[in-house]
Amino acid sequence: MDMILYTDAAASAGEVGLIDAESMGTFQSLLLPEVRAALERGEPLLTLGWSVNRTAAGALSGFLEGGNFEILSLFVSPEYRRQGGGSLLLSCLSSLAEGAAENITLSFASAETAHGELEEFLKARGFREESRSELPLYRCTLGQVSQSDLLRDVKSPKSFRSFSECGAEALRMAEKRALFMDYPLPEGGFSAPGLDMNLSVAYENQGEITAWTVLTREEDGSLTMAGAVNESGKPLILLGLFREALRRCVSALDPGTWIYFPITDDTAGELVRMILPEAEQVSRRYVRKTAEEVF
Repeated sequence: MDMILYTDAAASAGEVGLIDAESMGTFQSLLLPEVRAALERGEPLLTLGWSVNRTAAGALSGFLEGGNFEILSLFVSPEYRRQGGGSLLLSCLSSLAEGAAENITLSFASAETAHGELEEFLKARGFREESRSELPLYRCTLGQVSQSDLLRDVKSPKSFRSFSECGAEALRMAEKRALFMDYPLPEGGFSAPGLDMNLSVAYENQGEITAWTVLTREEDGSLTMAGAVNESGKPLILLGLFREALRRCVSALDPGTWIYFPITDDTAGELVRMILPEAEQVSRRYVRKTAEEVF
């Protein structure tokens, strides 16, 4: 670690210091892959590491934005939990952020048992949950998707094609427009490693793609609807693409596969709620005043 911010003679308290790309070392496994990549790119993240007897035990990373400090990653190794490390990281963060950030915020998808523990931890330290409608993320299984009445007897027009069936130039031009218009795209665009070319579907008319839905495969086997765009001028095209992409997912994958839907705009939200009323909202966002004491 770089500069040590806190140290204590008690082994359970350990020490907290700043981490950068050069000093990440043994803390790498405690940080999300996107945080590690951002540090390596030299992006302005504040990253703290907690060590006990020179062993990496916990880490926190985030950034300042609009008067808030947004925590991207907060993790303590299971064998070091309930020893005050998480509180210590938050306390050091509060000291550093005071005067620069009014609030400390943390957003995540509450889809695992461990996140229940995280929510209890945050509430015990003064964080309150914000309205879930502000950062909606939904999920359901493909088994649930298959039960939707709106997916029965789906007939695919010839103009609906998987990305693997589309022309390379048509895809390149659609991606170029998406980047220019700041449409939702997976990191890496249409060439992202996790993008599924067979499940992602486009509306291609006379060699031009004017609407599409993008599906990505995650490392845990789940799917994410990473983008849905309609430039065709025909409102029903997006509904048709959405249904076709889901039909392909149901046909190709196990019914227990989870699929996630980040709601990036009102249209996407309406589609999910209309086609998949059983989808579970899993997004959570917690906030606390920077100056509040961490217990």
